[in-house]
Amino acid sequence: MSAESLHDVFGFVRGNPMAKATLVNAVLDAELRRRGESLASYLGAARETIVCGVSVGITETADELRVQVDAYLAEGYRRIKLKIAPGVDLDRVAAIRADHPDVLLSVDANAAYTLEDLDVFRALDDLGLLMVEQPLHHEDLVQHAKLQAQIRTDLCLDESIRSSADAAAALELGACRIVNVKQGRVGGVFEARAVHDVCLRAGLPVWCGGMLETGIGRATNLALAAMPGFTLPNDTSASARYFPEDLTEPFVLDGDGTMRVPDGPGIGVVPLPERLEACTLRREVLEA
Repeated sequence: MSAESLHDVFGFVRGNPMAKATLVNAVLDAELRRRGESLASYLGAARETIVCGVSVGITETADELRVQVDAYLAEGYRRIKLKIAPGVDLDRVAAIRADHPDVLLSVDANAAYTLEDLDVFRALDDLGLLMVEQPLHHEDLVQHAKLQAQIRTDLCLDESIRSSADAAAALELGACRIVNVKQGRVGGVFEARAVHDVCLRAGLPVWCGGMLETGIGRATNLALAAMPGFTLPNDTSASARYFPEDLTEPFVLDGDGTMRVPDGPGIGVVPLPERLEACTLRREVLEA
């Protein structure tokens, strides 16, 4: 058995992409460590550093949002993504755009809107956004295609893309012009690479989204984001944003808003034994 054969091994199991990703990525990491090859090299990395953006949640007030955005820009992040929801959208986004007319700015709706909110999206068109991420229901590619045809801003699909087949369908329908790739959501590194390849052939940019990963997942994401098609800033925050102590040596944002891709064997990092021990709830041993 090899890491690349696991897709067929798991073929009888529908869904459960994150469980599959855990096993696929672990076996691949072991194989690469055994032969001394980095994950980035294995995936055909085109760069050694990754441009990083940050996702900012909905705050109680617009002033609180402004303070957070200013702080993240001061840290060096090169793209700001604002979470939005009905009633907490246009005024907040317009305020940030007024404060920072030149910053790369995008919004993420997490499927909170419908086509009846077309006026909101047309108003967002005037704010010079990089993208509007996942505005409509995650299972409705047709509605996204209808929305994309009526606004200028590029739509980006996130939750809708669970496989390379989903990506191909979205592109054929015209449901988006950008794709957010999350390797955990699609079932691991191999399927994430397949999504990347579909978009690269079609000339659509992709970027790597974050899912609150520890250093283990963050290292994996950085290797993925080094591939040629990942041309937009990625949601790859420094470890300290989420964890007082990471499971690995912490990932730090450089002053130019980039993060270095690990180049050691496998994912390029090793869990800290004492941190791993402190976080372990139980052990199971699988014997062949």
